[in-house]
Amino acid sequence: MNRKGNHPSIFAGYQVDFARKVKQATAKPVIAVGMLDNPSVADHILGIGDADLVAVGRGLLRDPYWVLNAQYQQNGADSQEMQFVPRQYVRGFV
Repeated sequence: MNRKGNHPSIFAGYQVDFARKVKQATAKPVIAVGMLDNPSVADHILGIGDADLVAVGRGLLRDPYWVLNAQYQQNGADSQEMQFVPRQYVRGFV
C-alpha cells in the first residue's frame, strides 16, 4: 500500500547517493540509476566518481540514439563534432 508521504523524493539522480555509499563500502564498481537521462547529470556523476556507469533506461526508450545525441549536444573541447557518429548516420545530424 502506497501512503502519501511514505515514498522518496524523485529527482534526477535521486539514487546516486546509494551508489556512492555502496562503492565506498565495497570498493567495487557500481552503476547509478534514477532518472539519469540528462547527459550533463550523467557526465557529472561519472566525473566526480560517484559511479562507474550510469543507467539511462527511460532515456534510451524515448530516444534509441541517446548516446549519439548526447555526444553531439555535449561536445568536449578536445573532440570532433561527430566523432562517434557512424558514417551512415552523419546525414541525420547535419
